[in-house]
Amino acid sequence: MDQPTTLFLLTFAAAMGGLALWQSSRTRPFGTVALFPWTGLLFTALVAALVLVVHLMALAGLHISRPSNF
Repeated sequence: MDQPTTLFLLTFAAAMGGLALWQSSRTRPFGTVALFPWTGLLFTALVAALVLVVHLMALAGLHISRPSNF
């Protein structure tokens, strides 16, 4: 996957995470529940954003190797 696609998907994941955070923090009248599990979407967006940030770091040339045994 190239850098523009990764940046687009990262922006999309951040927007979905923001939407899910906003929806899950809304106050609802007593006795009503959300019809969509916003917490699950928030978790999925956070994991996707983390994976995409690591992918961007790899595209930038950052490689983490194992430390040598002394």
